[in-house]
Amino acid sequence: ETIERIRVRQQETITRFNKKHTNTPQGYTTYRNNRTSFEDIQGDLRQDCYRFAEYVKRCYDLFDETLTKSDIIASMWVVSQIYNSQSITTAALSECGGFSEVTLRDKRKKICSNLKLDIDKIKLYSIDNIIDGVR
Repeated sequence: ETIERIRVRQQETITRFNKKHTNTPQGYTTYRNNRTSFEDIQGDLRQDCYRFAEYVKRCYDLFDETLTKSDIIASMWVVSQIYNSQSITTAALSECGGFSEVTLRDKRKKICSNLKLDIDKIKLYSIDNIIDGVR
């Protein structure tokens, strides 16, 4: 859901259904997107976001911890750092996820701590390395 929200966030125009705007055809309103920077998650980055979130879920199940939506989105941030992707910002993830950037940073630290990943060396890892247990 968050990946799709980020994709929609980067479009030029956004069409939303709004019950209050009944004077438009079928209640749809088109807005112009005035964002100066756009984020998108495509290809291998998108697949690795799914793979890493699944890995985090399996680990959290072993730790008897609850995996929340914010944990999943924080795992997307970890993947974007591994890819050294500047296109996925904490602002985009927190806005599309519906929580603050502070929560995102806290969840990121928790994930790295639970998986025993050095957050300062996160760019040296690959998703395959992490899943295979390389630390």
